[in-house]
Amino acid sequence: MLDLNMNIFKLNAKKIFVIGGSGLIGTEICNQLQSLGARVYNLDVNKNSKLHPKINFLKFDISKDKFIERKLTSFFKIYGTPNSMINCSYPTKKSWPNSDFKSVKKKNDK
Repeated sequence: MLDLNMNIFKLNAKKIFVIGGSGLIGTEICNQLQSLGARVYNLDVNKNSKLHPKINFLKFDISKDKFIERKLTSFFKIYGTPNSMINCSYPTKKSWPNSDFKSVKKKNDK
């Protein structure tokens, strides 16, 4: 018999990095993950006072693509490899509406 009081989403001590955790959706995800027992790391350019105090803030700017790999590698060395990563980031550059995936692919193929 299934125990309906059982929490199937226990995340006790699971380490989760949330990229863009200070935004509207990221804030809700960070707080929910923390309430389920996860050790949450908010990787964002801005802190958010609406986040639970136990959520760790790590300064991270995903728009600086030349430094993403180096910065993540540094975080992994310091804090350990996460069990999961969630991307809630949203582009805020004014040029974003004019972007297309063909140019992204060409840039990454180099």
